[in-house]
Amino acid sequence: MTEALEWCVVVWDFAGSPAADKSVNWSTVAIALTSGLIGIGGSWLALGWQAWRESRSVRAAILSEVEALVEIAGRQRYGIQLSDAIKNWNPRPSAYGPGVSVRRVRLNIPEHYNRVYLANAPKLGVLNEKDARNVVRFYQLIDSLRADTSEGGGLYEGTDDYEQMKTAYRTFETALELGKSLAIR
Repeated sequence: MTEALEWCVVVWDFAGSPAADKSVNWSTVAIALTSGLIGIGGSWLALGWQAWRESRSVRAAILSEVEALVEIAGRQRYGIQLSDAIKNWNPRPSAYGPGVSVRRVRLNIPEHYNRVYLANAPKLGVLNEKDARNVVRFYQLIDSLRADTSEGGGLYEGTDDYEQMKTAYRTFETALELGKSLAIR
């Protein structure tokens, strides 16, 4: 308890005792306020700088993955596989009956194709609204295509539904256009 009194005496001696002197030492107040503002301002600027760098990193990582997926889709010839299945569509006798054409499309899209997106999904808020919307839409379209053309999917097993095949192709084209528009930013 005596330590608290001793410190109060030191502070009063430094700032001027309120009991002995009724005037306020404004230079002491100004120094205290300036020190506090510098401390708060420095922390605020550091946090802002960190958030800005993180948003740039997240944006770059996600858009790089989108760009890579668009490039892989071209190299793997996914669009050609889908368009060939549509172009070569003709009703012909098959094991399913006369006049029924069954086409299979099996695209090799691995389960882990979207690792960067999944790791950064909680941080999509650092993207501007349009980019965030397009990134989510791109991945949803690719997920849909992957589900259809992977084991257990309708196109993987084979379909006689021409419209399903065309829908898959339009989904692929839309995803590709979105990916290209994101990659050029």
